Amino acid sequence: MYCKEFAKKFNLLNPPKKIDFIDAFVVVLCDRNDQPGWSVEKFMEGHYRKHNNNYGYVSGKGRNTPQAFSHWTYESSNRKFLVCDIQGVGDLYTDPQIHTTEDLPVLGKGNLGREGFKKFIETHKCNAICKYLRLSMIHEKEMDFGTIPSQPLVPIELIGEPITLPD
Repeated sequence: MYCKEFAKKFNLLNPPKKIDFIDAFVVVLCDRNDQPGWSVEKFMEGHYRKHNNNYGYVSGKGRNTPQAFSHWTYESSNRKFLVCDIQGVGDLYTDPQIHTTEDLPVLGKGNLGREGFKKFIETHKCNAICKYLRLSMIHEKEMDFGTIPSQPLVPIELIGEPITLPD
């Protein structure tokens, strides 16, 4: 739910490619004594790829959109949140992780907080979409063969207030 909200706000900035997160559901077998549960998602047709993870991994076939989205979540939240572990088919993503220093236990054990921020910053290479979004340049990609925005910079009026997550 949180990541879908980040995606909606990201898409308002008119990136070259829009993104989304697939809806997930929890199924609990209430009739059983131990009440086991599972996360369930619709099958994603197509070539499934992992673009980054929650501990600094970046795919060697690094696409610009998923990497810029992760970077944008960090910057647009005043460096309080970072959506990572981006994976899926095309620009439909699934099973993300959010790092935060805020007290949100619902984010689970994959939330590495400041350590997760540090690992992302160590390995992220800013690309043409990071530039378009007016993000702080962390490490610039030497050659950028990925998706390139049609405009050099996002119009300043599209950049809103810092993003916060609901309680």
